[in-house]
Amino acid sequence: MSDAQLETLFLEIGTIKSCRIIRDKRTKYSYGFGFVEYHNEEDATKAITSLDGLNLENKRIKVAYSGNTRKGILAIENLPTDYGEEELRNQFQQYGEIVNTKVMRSKGSDVSNGRGIVTFQKISDAEKAKTDLKGKILSGGVKPLEIRMKNTLGKMFYFRSKLKYNSEGDFSIDNDNTKQDQKVYTLFVYNIGRQVDATILWQMFAPLGKVKRAHVVYDKETWLSKNYGFVKMENYSDACNAINHMNGGSLDGKELKVEFSKNQNQSEEENLQ
Repeated sequence: MSDAQLETLFLEIGTIKSCRIIRDKRTKYSYGFGFVEYHNEEDATKAITSLDGLNLENKRIKVAYSGNTRKGILAIENLPTDYGEEELRNQFQQYGEIVNTKVMRSKGSDVSNGRGIVTFQKISDAEKAKTDLKGKILSGGVKPLEIRMKNTLGKMFYFRSKLKYNSEGDFSIDNDNTKQDQKVYTLFVYNIGRQVDATILWQMFAPLGKVKRAHVVYDKETWLSKNYGFVKMENYSDACNAINHMNGGSLDGKELKVEFSKNQNQSEEENLQ
């Protein structure tokens, strides 16, 4: 399937902002998944309802939201210093169902640093809260609130492979015969951008060999991707194949860096120190 054919398929639902199929940088062979971004949430939801499970080229396609883009995530600055998670929730819950609230605190202190995260079940509710509260000074606050959306409205993707989700928020091969103590080879993947999550990272490398785990590293305070991640592969030849195919490739106009992590026995964070 070409990018144009994918675009034609999803254009039947509504106006598209962007559309692309992810391919091998050398052979241009499709990895079997791609991304479609609509201008509004309603069209994205309709596309999932209409196209998920559709038989296409003798294969049943899977259509779903990419990562956490289905939920409305607000990053907030200039909160009152006496705010905690409960106060933050009370301030925003009038706009819709809240999944989670998080208040950032100064290092080594229980006092808020004025920043927080509110995750709404619906993007539309997050938009209402942003429109109503941005620029306002809350009781006990000093500066007007700065509020921004942390996700892209209506972004979705389709793929054909079946994934197994684990409690750590990563994706791995659904294979009950995989031995836990088996040697794995860890790849460091840099310049993946802010929108790539564990699902997408897994899908990028799965066609090149047996992936045991894909992990994206996030900032513990802002919850934003640090622009890099790690992929664990079952055997050395697959890891080398992944490096040969992916290193130097382009993702959203940025050049990917893929290499063996510095020390296979160290933790992922330690590899960058």
